Amino acid sequence: MNNSLSVGLSHQLALRRHMDIIANNLANMNTTGFRGESPVFQEVIEQVTTAEGVQDVAYVLDMGINRNLSEGPQTQTGAPLDFAIQGNGYFQVETEAGPRFTRDGHFSVNENGELVNRNGHLVLSNGGAPINLGEISGQISVTKDGTITVGDAQVGQIGVVEFEDERELSKAGESLYASEEDPRPVANANILQGFVENSNVIPIKEMTEMMQVMRSYKSASDLMSKNEEALLNAIRTLGREA
Repeated sequence: MNNSLSVGLSHQLALRRHMDIIANNLANMNTTGFRGESPVFQEVIEQVTTAEGVQDVAYVLDMGINRNLSEGPQTQTGAPLDFAIQGNGYFQVETEAGPRFTRDGHFSVNENGELVNRNGHLVLSNGGAPINLGEISGQISVTKDGTITVGDAQVGQIGVVEFEDERELSKAGESLYASEEDPRPVANANILQGFVENSNVIPIKEMTEMMQVMRSYKSASDLMSKNEEALLNAIRTLGREA
């Protein structure tokens, strides 16, 4: 393939990847606990031999995704089973695939009196066990360290865990993350009752970035079209002279 066309194609593929990530951020700007992402690209230089000699050609390599770990703004709901974590940490829930981790603290109680997340997965205690609230006959109160009291009875403590490198967490759907690393308890967890953490996506920033990507994509497309047209003209010229 012509070097200019292959370089242009690598840039277009990178820009399309960038656009997909922006679109996903915007689609989740109202998703509780969602953390925005951005692409990580690297310029790769290869030396190629042309009629003019050896030249450096720059390609774009997709290196993955960077997750924004900053806290999203918190909204007060007043619901006794809504929780937001201030600072580091994740709630842990039990799924069929094993423990998963989330910043989405919109919880409820199932028919067995157990604390569950919005998808029905059991919320785990600081000891890694389900939390049973029993028959709720009094006010539900939760202290900053996650200790739950129903009426006058203490029924459990919501577990909050962290990781050596939380950027290694992988998305598992339903606002959940998976990890191959063993979690460790957060020493001084700070949980707010009656609040949820909103997405940390800033829509105006994403829209601005989307317009920049669209302009860059159009410029790359126009450049490739011009190069292709020049190549075709050269072939026609050579055909007439042959």
